[in-house]
Amino acid sequence: MKEALKTALIVLLCLSLVALTYLTWIVDARLLDTPGFHWLSEISAALGLYTPAPSAELPFDATSPTEAARPVTAVYVRDGARYGITGDDAVLAAVYNSLRGTLGEALGSAETPAPIADAAFREALSADGVYLEYLKPVSLRLLSVWLQVDTAEGFEAQMRRLFLRAEDGRLTFYYVNETDRRAYRAATPLVYHDPGLPADEVLRPCVFAFEQGGDPALSPYTVLYDAPLRPALLAVSRALPDDATRRALLAALSMNPDARDYLAADGARVYVDDPRTCRFSEGLIIYRNPAAGAQPLTTNAQLLGDTRSDTVETARALTEPLAALWGAGVLQLSAYSEAADGAQTVAFCVAVDGLEAALTQPAVSVTLRDGVVAEAVFRPQLFLRQEARVDLPPAALAASLLKKQKPQGFDLRVCYDETGEPGWCG
Repeated sequence: MKEALKTALIVLLCLSLVALTYLTWIVDARLLDTPGFHWLSEISAALGLYTPAPSAELPFDATSPTEAARPVTAVYVRDGARYGITGDDAVLAAVYNSLRGTLGEALGSAETPAPIADAAFREALSADGVYLEYLKPVSLRLLSVWLQVDTAEGFEAQMRRLFLRAEDGRLTFYYVNETDRRAYRAATPLVYHDPGLPADEVLRPCVFAFEQGGDPALSPYTVLYDAPLRPALLAVSRALPDDATRRALLAALSMNPDARDYLAADGARVYVDDPRTCRFSEGLIIYRNPAAGAQPLTTNAQLLGDTRSDTVETARALTEPLAALWGAGVLQLSAYSEAADGAQTVAFCVAVDGLEAALTQPAVSVTLRDGVVAEAVFRPQLFLRQEARVDLPPAALAASLLKKQKPQGFDLRVCYDETGEPGWCG
């Protein structure tokens, strides 16, 4: 009798398992398309109980690292002479790619950073090495995760300037913390290897502002060139994505590219894939997912891991279908924040030839909750280079004029305004 009851109980448990599995498929059949459940989808498809959803052809590889945190200025120091590169996206990308491995090894093997005097940092800049400057402050912790290395304690700073220096034959890591404005040094056990200079035609002799005596209001690490910069004039316009671009973005957002749509009263085209919506209008695209956080199961827009780097990569991947809508502009990571409720927001600005387009709002802002994209706002503007170039006034003159507007101090750099005209800004 006991054996019969055991057998009956086992049969009932098996039937319950089958019933629960079937109900799960009905509630959300996407479960069968997720990693770890492919064996279920294969069995059910063979029995004719389930038809796998067609895989979307995405215009990006969401697993590969991108270069949203690429520096916008690089200065090579050789025997006391300095050669800088600013205003050339292709060269800066090549420089960053050649230094990425060295930078990752330096971060991964560096000792806990220790503060040093400004004078010591400036003295270090006279030794052989490579100085990198970023458009916006970048978290060292985020950068290390991006480069897939672990760092020692203390690498939590937000920095815009770093210097990889040869010191007694070893590689030493220097940076300026943007929060407390102090310089830091971290030794590494690595042997310094000269990365080699890029092609001579892209190098320009330069000095740092502190070497010129200069204006005390000007950032001492502003890079000054012998000849004035002559950036290209830009033509700026707003563009509406074509059908192929729209479909690619909807697929990247895990929305059905053939989702039902309607024309809003203001002329915007709105696509609905309950409960999500994506609204396209001229110069503005807004995606919202009210269920984000309540239903963490997604497909293409799901986080690849639980790190800040993966959050940024997820946000960056969503911009890939729209890259052409910024023309010559390149998206650069400009902000990363975490709210008290766990929401993560990533923002991108636009740079053309390493010069920021000083827009009033971020070009892209993506918010994620529980690894799911909850909201994404895209503000595409088409930047096209013109043949005409603009001769900018000397940096010293620009600094003296800006000092009247910003007596508290500033970083001097060249920016594009919303009309596409370059000029000095602080």
